[in-house]
Amino acid sequence: MSSVLENFIPVHNESLRTMIFLHVIEKLQRGEFEDLVSTAGIDPMTLDQLRKLRADDVMRLSRMPQLAVALNINPDGLVLALETLQKLSAEESLLEYFISHGASIPMLRQLFRVDHKVVDYYRSVIGPKRGGGRAQLPNGNVRDGIHASWLHLAAEKDMRRRYQSLHQSFHDFGLDTLYAVINEFEE
Repeated sequence: MSSVLENFIPVHNESLRTMIFLHVIEKLQRGEFEDLVSTAGIDPMTLDQLRKLRADDVMRLSRMPQLAVALNINPDGLVLALETLQKLSAEESLLEYFISHGASIPMLRQLFRVDHKVVDYYRSVIGPKRGGGRAQLPNGNVRDGIHASWLHLAAEKDMRRRYQSLHQSFHDFGLDTLYAVINEFEE
């Protein structure tokens, strides 16, 4: 006979067990008991008893070793959530890179679709690295070199990565300057 807790992670920590029971009780008090009956297989009378427990009884219940409390994590959901978290972290790191290397608000809005309040927050944390006003364009030879490098990076379809690579080649200039050079003929 297989265990009822097969494919589940046992929860032995008393504080976590108490929090789980308090969460279940809160759901019961809001009238959300259908999933506890159908999914967990707990009969309504037992749930009603649980709902009526005093706080000190919930804590004592959490300490009882004969009561198995376990956690079930959906493996596919976990993989998806970890991938999403990785993408969000990469996006945040890239935004920090752009802000710390002098990207202008128009550039950030075009590449990240970010609100100015977010930019203001990051600048307050990272520290502003760009001056106010329009970026000063470098001399013609340097601009030609920037344009040539930009064309060389054309295989990179992610514009943010493309600007980052360009900046790594021309690190003496802020991203606002590189953006202004790349877009100088668009105006």
